[in-house]
Amino acid sequence: MNNTPRPILYKYFPSERIDFFDTPRLRFTPAWELNDPFEGAPAFSGVLARQYIRQQKRKFEKKYPEIGSKPIRSKEAISEIMRKKLSVHLRKTLQKLEVGVASLTEENDNILMWSHYGENHKGLVVGFKTDHQFFLSQYVDEKRSSFRQVEYRKIRPTIHLQEAVSGFTDINAMLYTKSKLWEYEKEWRISVGGISRKPANEKPGLVPIPAEAVASVYIGLNASPEMRAKALSFCSKHNIEHLYQMKIHDTDFAVVSEQIPLSPPLLPQGNE
Repeated sequence: MNNTPRPILYKYFPSERIDFFDTPRLRFTPAWELNDPFEGAPAFSGVLARQYIRQQKRKFEKKYPEIGSKPIRSKEAISEIMRKKLSVHLRKTLQKLEVGVASLTEENDNILMWSHYGENHKGLVVGFKTDHQFFLSQYVDEKRSSFRQVEYRKIRPTIHLQEAVSGFTDINAMLYTKSKLWEYEKEWRISVGGISRKPANEKPGLVPIPAEAVASVYIGLNASPEMRAKALSFCSKHNIEHLYQMKIHDTDFAVVSEQIPLSPPLLPQGNE
């Protein structure tokens, strides 16, 4: 899996994020609020070792009274109960760690994503410079790039049940693997911890991002005149030359971009 991102990756925004032009912010969505129910939900294989069950018998009986004590149920029955418990536990762990995920993509002209994430083409797409310090500072450690490409598979990530109850959890497999049905999104992610909860009137995970990290802006074909005006003002203020209006392709089921000049061209002067 290639984890060296392209120089520019894109983020689709709905029209309500017109506030980006006043206060640029990128959302690290809390992992438990992502729109795919399989996020953070690996499959569990195998059964618990009988020796482990014996060692943990009292703890199991106290924490999970439905397991029963005399006689202790089969390891298969106990393993099935633990699978269900672990699925809930892993979701709670993501919440406890306040894991947030920023999702970007390789394409700015995907009509499905414009419809889903760009609010029926009323929103915008922002291209971000992947080598900007904002993204480089999101390192988990010195050896791994901040960006990681999502892997698309038919089978969910699988963790052996014994490893899971022993404390082994592969967060990367949980957050960077999705169904092949999502493959059209060509997604890249950054996950960070410590996304604090915000007041009820504001979504959690909104992180200020420097305007210098913006490489380009694309206005949806159904966007309001206000959206276009604010985008033009923002790009002019921060000297972002790549501002585009999306339009319907003349013949294909596609959208194309048309560059918007930051200032009107000078009119030729007539002879006096």
